[in-house]
Amino acid sequence: MKSLAMGEILFDIIEEQEYLGGATLNVAVHLARLGVESYVLSGLGADERGARARNMLASQQVRMDYLPEVAYPTGTVHVTLHKGIPSYDISVNSAWDYMDLDHQEFQDILDTPWDLLCCGTLAQRTENNRVLFSQIFRAGNYRHLFFDVNLRTNGYSDEVIQSTMEYTTILKINDEELSTVSRALFGRELELPLFFQLLLEDYPVEMMILTQGAKGSTIFHEENTKGILIPAGTVDVVDTVGAGDSFSGAFLASLLKEESPEVAARKGSLLADFVVAHHGATPEMPEDLRKRLVE
Repeated sequence: MKSLAMGEILFDIIEEQEYLGGATLNVAVHLARLGVESYVLSGLGADERGARARNMLASQQVRMDYLPEVAYPTGTVHVTLHKGIPSYDISVNSAWDYMDLDHQEFQDILDTPWDLLCCGTLAQRTENNRVLFSQIFRAGNYRHLFFDVNLRTNGYSDEVIQSTMEYTTILKINDEELSTVSRALFGRELELPLFFQLLLEDYPVEMMILTQGAKGSTIFHEENTKGILIPAGTVDVVDTVGAGDSFSGAFLASLLKEESPEVAARKGSLLADFVVAHHGATPEMPEDLRKRLVE
């Protein structure tokens, strides 16, 4: 199983502590921990944070074949928590905004048979990255494109949502993003399950994850178009940074092993429950939890 996470790598600064993060990077880390050959496509600066990020990724067995050093600082996000719920101040002109592959690296990505590509909207806020992603979407050799829209203020456009959806097989949104994505794709707000039914008709989507905070998540797929709710567990929340990414990582690792979407979602919920009870998006996973997720 081989995956490529395309997106931001940055440090979340939470209460003056720094945690390596970025939505797609978080997914890549969880996939690697769960036995997937996990690669990242991003950018890091020639600075102390960049060096620290490389060391941390190496320790997690995340492959860095497509992680160039660029002439911009490694990204940061200042995270403010209110009752465990984060708000974000995302730095601009960061290294991940300017991914820069040489010809051979780019060709390697196109030629590699990926089981999974992962992306969001934020890393497509620059024209440089939009062009690169579009080329990979069009010409790459991959089984699934997982699109977590992960909307951030001033970090997306309707055009980016529309163009990425043309290649998306697995869509992830949260309940607050549903109306925005519905308007971007269909020009109006749609209720579920009609929204998913139209996705099946107009896009290559095979399944959709709707995350709903403490309520849990609802999984839609071609055999269950009305959706099935997977409840979240009851835990003491420390912070929710990376909760959705942890769900995605465990969900996708399970799905790549040909487990059902419902089983995958339960494993996603299990990992998300663990992550929200700890600081940071990728806290070290206890071995007993890892075994439950890979069994």
